[in-house]
Amino acid sequence: MNSLLSNQFFLGQRFPQAGVLPAQTQSVSGYSVQPLQSGVIGLTLLAAVILSLSNCGDPPRPRRYTLVSFTGRYLGSTAEYICFTDFIKIVTIRCTSRGWESLPPCLISCGNPPAITGLKLLDFTTGTKDGDTRYYTCANSDQTFSPASPASSACSSVTCQKNGAWTALSVTCNTPPMTTNTGGSLSGTTGSITSPNHPGSYSPPNMAMYRYSIVTPGDSITLTFNGAFGIDSASFLNIYCGFHLATASPTVSYTATSVSPGQFTCPTGCATVVFDVIPGGAGSQAGFNITWMANLLGK
Repeated sequence: MNSLLSNQFFLGQRFPQAGVLPAQTQSVSGYSVQPLQSGVIGLTLLAAVILSLSNCGDPPRPRRYTLVSFTGRYLGSTAEYICFTDFIKIVTIRCTSRGWESLPPCLISCGNPPAITGLKLLDFTTGTKDGDTRYYTCANSDQTFSPASPASSACSSVTCQKNGAWTALSVTCNTPPMTTNTGGSLSGTTGSITSPNHPGSYSPPNMAMYRYSIVTPGDSITLTFNGAFGIDSASFLNIYCGFHLATASPTVSYTATSVSPGQFTCPTGCATVVFDVIPGGAGSQAGFNITWMANLLGK
């Protein structure tokens, strides 16, 4: 007979002579199976084996995701999720021969940083997710942050928090007192700062403060002191990095002494170098020359 059922099958393999079966036991992917009389049963068992090997199990339940629905646990099934902290984000994954597809990170979004009167939002960083930091500077480059001393930092920042809100920032910008001889606002990726009359003596007859604001498209700034260096005992040279949110004042990150500091790195994309000259110090001093370089994001 030539009908389908008149022929013998073994796991879907057709044997042309009715009644003649393989004598040995066959093994398929670890399953020990005796020869079958019925092709229908063999095909059914083969399907069961394939399904068992393609079972992804229950869909994963990662942190910050909510599983909305899933269509099954086998090859081709799908699972739909909503990001636990951003309910606009819907993600679908599939069951594959290697298991469930991976879910992308579900990060908290704070949206755009707030607009603050008198401040300019810098665009060299653009993140809005948990842990991202955005920087502000005074819209008027001749001004500095207040409340704070004339030595305020060149930039301030807000950070996206795990609750989906930006950290608070309550500062204004004011023009420094007349005792400050503003050294200037510097930008770009590299540059230099030199004290008055360097490498000759900087000592003037009157008190003066030189403030150099550096704003870069980097996530840190490396400052290197070159050549002759000398600060008298009455004057001082401070490097300010970033802005302390709790006290609304800059953080003194480094104070130079009579020993050349060599090199220093600010962990922010903005820094302020303040040279405060006070008459009465012992002897004439050479001052300093500093080259600075921005360490670009992702480099």
